[in-house]
Amino acid sequence: YIKSLIKKNNFKIIHTNTVTDRTQGAAAAKLSGAKHVTSCHSLLSVRRNLTHYIRNKIMTNAFIADGNRIRNLLIEKDKIDPGKIFIINNGVVPDEMKRNDEQRKLIRERYGINGDDIVIGCAARMVYFKGHRYLLNAMAMLAEKYKNIKLMLTGDGELFNELMEYS
Repeated sequence: YIKSLIKKNNFKIIHTNTVTDRTQGAAAAKLSGAKHVTSCHSLLSVRRNLTHYIRNKIMTNAFIADGNRIRNLLIEKDKIDPGKIFIINNGVVPDEMKRNDEQRKLIRERYGINGDDIVIGCAARMVYFKGHRYLLNAMAMLAEKYKNIKLMLTGDGELFNELMEYS
């Protein structure tokens, strides 16, 4: 079905992002003559079995890493050709991240955060490879030394309840 959809719409590039769609998308792209590009932004290997090895070696034209650490993982652990890896760093546009004192005050009031509290935020899908437990453990160590430090997590995912209990 995916192959016929690609051909019917004359798609030239198929972009994928996760393990399941990465393999299916790569196969469909290869069979239909399109290029396959995949994004990699977690510290998990993209090669866990022979199917993945073949997909990465033969069916994927380019890998987009979100930084040097992911690029190095792809090269060293997954044996991806460095010439197939391109980096697009995650980031924000500074002009769009201007401080809004009114919004800051409202959020702090809503969540009982004092004006001198240090707040660290994390917005992410709550799945194990995002490493929330590392963050929670680090925050526990920091909280022993700095009594005015707070962590705000936002997101959802399979580990949501477990992480809320753990914290």
